[in-house]
Amino acid sequence: MSGIVLEKKQYKLFGGAFALLLIQSCVFGAVSLLASGLWDQPDSEAGGRLSDVQVAGLSLAGLTIEEARASVKRKVEDLSGMPAVLTLEDRTYLLDKEKLGLRFEAEETIRQAVERSRDSAGLTGWFQRLAGKQADGTVPLAVHYDR
Repeated sequence: MSGIVLEKKQYKLFGGAFALLLIQSCVFGAVSLLASGLWDQPDSEAGGRLSDVQVAGLSLAGLTIEEARASVKRKVEDLSGMPAVLTLEDRTYLLDKEKLGLRFEAEETIRQAVERSRDSAGLTGWFQRLAGKQADGTVPLAVHYDR
């Protein structure tokens, strides 16, 4: 009879240990989601969308990479049609962009924006915010020219 009671106590012990492990898994999972930023932002970069990133005054927050690429290309087209003006002291000079080989690089800009978004989202972003080292979410438009 004492052997039967002993077995019941072992099952209670294993059931309690299993319940404790289950609770720990749920708590650690929730803490991980909270720390990574996915709890508050389910559509963050880890979910396929960019976090709060701006390119040339254009917000890319919440956009997929393809949507952001299309937005940046439209911005580049708008800026390409504008004249380039150099101002030195009180004088202004109209520059010929073709002679300078001046061109905006949308793909390079998107690569930098995705990298910045990855650095500011998830655990990396959480550690950077904790350390006070989070970078500004502004990405400059990549420009190439003939030196």
